Amino acid sequence: MAKTRRNRVKRGVGQIIFQVVNTLLVVGILGFYLYRGLYYKQYFEDLRNSISLTEPTSLYAALEKRGILDISTFIMNEDGSREFIGKAKNNYFRYSGKLYRAMNIDENGSVKAVSQDVVTIGLLNNGEDFFSSTMMIWLNSDGEHEYSGIYEKMLDSVDMWLTESDLCADKISDTNNIGCSLKKEGYRIGLLSLDDYNRIGGADSYLNNGQSYWLMNQNEEGFYWYVLEDGNITAANRSSQFGWIRPVITIGYEMIVQDGDGSLEHPFTVEEPAVENAEDIRVGSYVSYGERTWHISNRDAEGNLEGMLEGYVMNGEEPYTCQYGKTHDYNVKDGVGKYLNNTYLKTLPDYKDYLVSKTWSYGAISDSKNYDFRDNYTESVECYVMIPNSGSMYLNDYPDIFLSSMDADTHRLIYSFTADGILYADLLETPMKVRPVVCFQGSLKVASGTGTLEDPYVLEVN
Repeated sequence: MAKTRRNRVKRGVGQIIFQVVNTLLVVGILGFYLYRGLYYKQYFEDLRNSISLTEPTSLYAALEKRGILDISTFIMNEDGSREFIGKAKNNYFRYSGKLYRAMNIDENGSVKAVSQDVVTIGLLNNGEDFFSSTMMIWLNSDGEHEYSGIYEKMLDSVDMWLTESDLCADKISDTNNIGCSLKKEGYRIGLLSLDDYNRIGGADSYLNNGQSYWLMNQNEEGFYWYVLEDGNITAANRSSQFGWIRPVITIGYEMIVQDGDGSLEHPFTVEEPAVENAEDIRVGSYVSYGERTWHISNRDAEGNLEGMLEGYVMNGEEPYTCQYGKTHDYNVKDGVGKYLNNTYLKTLPDYKDYLVSKTWSYGAISDSKNYDFRDNYTESVECYVMIPNSGSMYLNDYPDIFLSSMDADTHRLIYSFTADGILYADLLETPMKVRPVVCFQGSLKVASGTGTLEDPYVLEVN
């Protein structure tokens, strides 16, 4: 069988040169982009590393430096301000034991920020002027009301760090035409406006934190706008005028942060005095005591710290429940007051060395008195263990508990609240869950911890 002979086509010199040049060109292009890729990888790695502060710097400068890593969520506005929008993840900072999200940096370096979480229940009646509401009195000290500024008084060095800002007073009915043309001056603390919420991205932004809360604007019918848990907003369809409060503050350009990188895991942290004793601990921090975690909710005039149990009192695997008592007054002779100051108190180790028996306030609220939070401070009782009232901080995670807020009209009802932040009253005989409040001695030593939920401060007797 004859073999088939294959003819080879000889390549010319020019063809060979062309192929070699092409090969070298491809290799060169790949090498160039590989080099650029490695260069920029190292560049951004160095940039990220530089964001973790190695020395104190201003809050606004730290936020700006962090924001430029993602220009899709950090923009320049026409007025010269810079703003975090959309799904920004690099705008966290911690101040006075509380976590905030920076929203806007104005041309002067002042930072407008919103608390990461809601802090208490608030009431806004239809048609009520927001700027004279009890909610604004709870937020801001006004020099007129004895219990004004509950929130402001829990912040450190407000005269040094906080600055007054304009709040939006527009009435808005058309969600396709949202703006802020009517402003009121002279407030340190407010709420998110509908314009803030819309401009930053609404339900598709970091302002959607899975919680429901009030906005500060009404529609033309006088109904206040409200953010739902899914991030959508509503006004006229609200079935109750109760809801959660999410404060907004404005911080001056002088504020200094000393560490962090702006992330949730490592927020920028405001430069504050060292925490050596309990009296140095900020409201909003967490403390470990008696194999339980306590959320610090108030600091009294003597420097002692009120802490609310992070959770319910448990009976095995289920929350413990009991009746409020025979009367609407909180007392240690029967009901929940007797249980907490006897049975429960004995489960707390060396409580006389750690806790203060103090005079606690409570009172009566009702619809006829507009549910004014200041009415929670008209009565008093001396004891070790108390329960929160309707104006207490950090209620939101544990609903359906007894409050010390009784009903002023019937004297047979005691208040509680739902997961949506809606107050409701029930009979004294109806069993409810219990969330105790204790007062830690300010002289206790802080042995360890950073004050977060994951790493609470551990207290020791000096």
